[in-house]
Amino acid sequence: MISVMVLFLFVFAAACGQKENVQESQPEKAEETEEAVEELPAPDETAESEEELAVQKLVLTEGELLNRNYYNKELCYWNGSVYGLRKGGLYRRADNEEEWELLCELSLTPQKSMEIYEHWLYFMIPADESDAEDIRAPKILCRYDLENQTLENLMELTKETVDITIYNSVLYLKIAGLSSSCRYEGWKLNESGVPETELEESSPEFVCRMANEYQKEEEENSENVNWIPKLPNEVIASPDCALLLDGNMLFSEPYDEAGREIFLYSADGSRKESLFTTADIFMVTEDGIYYIKEGVKINYYSFSDQTEKSFAVLDEWTSLEPLTYDEEYLYGYDMEWKVLRISRDGGEIEYLEEYQFQEIPWCCFVDNGTLYME
Repeated sequence: MISVMVLFLFVFAAACGQKENVQESQPEKAEETEEAVEELPAPDETAESEEELAVQKLVLTEGELLNRNYYNKELCYWNGSVYGLRKGGLYRRADNEEEWELLCELSLTPQKSMEIYEHWLYFMIPADESDAEDIRAPKILCRYDLENQTLENLMELTKETVDITIYNSVLYLKIAGLSSSCRYEGWKLNESGVPETELEESSPEFVCRMANEYQKEEEENSENVNWIPKLPNEVIASPDCALLLDGNMLFSEPYDEAGREIFLYSADGSRKESLFTTADIFMVTEDGIYYIKEGVKINYYSFSDQTEKSFAVLDEWTSLEPLTYDEEYLYGYDMEWKVLRISRDGGEIEYLEEYQFQEIPWCCFVDNGTLYME
């Protein structure tokens, strides 16, 4: 039985979560062996006004799509293989193969998030076995060299680090706050892929200034029951959103008592574009946003044509939480812990009875058309 602490980890990560403008050097989790079919100019070259701010549509390889997937952070793609971080260790599945092979056994259960930079995989393990289920306990940042197949410890993370993301050669640490939101630190990676210099928040390379400003305001008002946020709050984690949307970021602002207005922000926060209003976001993908409308309806906002449309209808009102997605389906679960998948093509909803669970699994990812929950 998965412990209550694992459930708290999943809920806490969702509370903290919320990924900035396309820069000339495209952010990637991995150095891909396949190149995008088309290179598009950065928004600074095509967008001269606030009205033109939009997510550029790129032609991405399967590996690039996987490495940008905010909800599949247990997986990374490199050089023709998928690498998975699972409870027992680090696994590998080569293209056109069904079975996973154990690449590196880990004596301590890793945190479920993994990042890739050039030919290195980065992830965290508990600093002490007794703290394995305490998400605020100290951790060790580890790195696995895919070329030499060696594992090393890079640095001890004494602060309450709950997640990591690598964007534009910067390692971002998501650090738990006193309230629901998190703050970020950014560490510039040197030529050897080692975190070397901590970025100042004023640095143009640091993409989490707005998120940190919100977190600071929230903590300053943690005891004020009447506090109404004045600053925008991230929809998904800022560095992950920047990675997913080529530098753009999604933030929400209060709209009325029941909903929030969703905005697309440029990298430096100087421009923003209003997208839509909603009570709840279901999932953000590289193509658009799926969100709840009027209780039982799921709408879809397309980045490419900047339009909203009806996507799917639930049988009854329920709270819908995201699990993950691939090119064909969105996966989530409702308030009765029932797992469902929704066709991205037609919006058909199917409940997957074989995946019924009582507590949030330690990890959940989809690979090669198969949903894994452990």
